[in-house]
Amino acid sequence: MKALFICTAVLATLTATAHAQLPDGWLWDDGYTLFSAVNKPTTANGKRTSHWFLQAALRCFGSAPAYSTFKVVVEKNGKPVATGQREAQRVAGSEPFLVALALETEQELPGPGLYTVKVFVIDGDTKREHLARTQTIEVGAVRFGDQTELVVSRHGEVLDSILYLRGSRYPTYHQRGRGAVQSQRSVELSFWLSPTVDSAFHQGRCKLTVDGKTVMTELNGILQDRTPAEVVLNQLWRYSTSEYLRFQQVSLLLPLDWSHTPSPQKSPFVNLSDHPGKWEVEYSVEGKLVRTWRFTVNSDGTIAPHPEQGAGLSLAKNAYFVETVIPTGGSAFDARLVPTAAVRGGFYGLPWKTAEGKALAQSLPTKGAAWPGAK
Repeated sequence: MKALFICTAVLATLTATAHAQLPDGWLWDDGYTLFSAVNKPTTANGKRTSHWFLQAALRCFGSAPAYSTFKVVVEKNGKPVATGQREAQRVAGSEPFLVALALETEQELPGPGLYTVKVFVIDGDTKREHLARTQTIEVGAVRFGDQTELVVSRHGEVLDSILYLRGSRYPTYHQRGRGAVQSQRSVELSFWLSPTVDSAFHQGRCKLTVDGKTVMTELNGILQDRTPAEVVLNQLWRYSTSEYLRFQQVSLLLPLDWSHTPSPQKSPFVNLSDHPGKWEVEYSVEGKLVRTWRFTVNSDGTIAPHPEQGAGLSLAKNAYFVETVIPTGGSAFDARLVPTAAVRGGFYGLPWKTAEGKALAQSLPTKGAAWPGAK
């Protein structure tokens, strides 16, 4: 049986993590958080100078007063070096939330290294600050021509795969800003990788098995969009070679449905509710295995949350962290795999709390160097 699924590349470290200290009914979204280093170049005495700032995209679910804000405090070696604050956009609806798409520090980053980032939500009425997360990110420096580029590492996010049961008229899980919504339900699966230069995810195929029995296979994929979250092209002129550092978040719309409620239009997709058991999704491109994901569907059609979600990992409603398996030695599309970064934690510096999470990180293969030019 054949069906189409849409492959979309979207926007979508180390830590000592504090539990969220948010008011009752508020839910922090670890899966949405995105940290980036942004450059503001200036020219002095005819010479270009770069100034780098930390930018964050943040989301918190729950009813919140108007004029509530997000705040970040960035520390290095235990001392504050930068702060930023931005009024959050309050989005109403059945699942209201606060979101900030480009919260930027007022002070520039002093350079590469490890940074602790404390994220606060400030109540618009009481002005009380609530600590949402304490995370640690790694910022590296690479060369781009004769300029230095600062990049927030996402090597630790290689296991951050999220299965999202997306409702009709809902945006994608990681959508930042305006974008298309669908008129029907869908099952979305997103993951991170540091791809090779020529990685392309069109013509992908899935093989779906439940309890070891094949449910569906040979599913054609269509490349809908391809926007890397952060791309750094690093030219190393020594030895006349070029190295590329690239982080990309890919979102797959799988050929699955997640409710017995009649769809707006007839769908050939497999319904999760019809197949309780242990699921395995293999995703291949041009016959080369890219990733395998594993999760469990309960007898009532719901997804069994991964133990990490019970130990503090916080995601949106109907979103699930799923087990990620990377082929031995890394897939043909992985340029860099850094297990030491993943062992420290995922989701921008949240340490693994469970044996299952730690085992995933420890099983990662090593491939390439973490940073261009490194030996």
